[in-house]
Amino acid sequence: MKENNKIKVKVLLDSNFILAIFNYKWNVFSMLLDFFFRKVEFYIIPDTLSEVCQVIEKSKILPVLEKFKINLLHIEFPRKMKVDDKLLKVAEEQGMYLATLDRKLRHRAKELGIKTITLTKGGKILVI
Repeated sequence: MKENNKIKVKVLLDSNFILAIFNYKWNVFSMLLDFFFRKVEFYIIPDTLSEVCQVIEKSKILPVLEKFKINLLHIEFPRKMKVDDKLLKVAEEQGMYLATLDRKLRHRAKELGIKTITLTKGGKILVI
């Protein structure tokens, strides 16, 4: 088991995955730590933070980001690039799992060979 703990799992979060915490009161970060049974590092891109802040007050989001040590990636993208395209690019280039509830985004990720994480309606973790 010590071997597994040395291997880090990197997870890039989509806004809808973060919003599940607030909408359903699911502790998805703890669930992921339990699921992988090893160190998990969480990441977001600025666009994701902006999308979440449009729905939830920033003052409620920042403590969650700090508590689970969610890292904000500072990566340059073309100006008109869509958020989903940015998420796919980062996940693919950095070898990250992509955590999203978006079916279309999961399908696109699968086509690129990116592993995705989603939640069932009952709040269970699914890795695809």
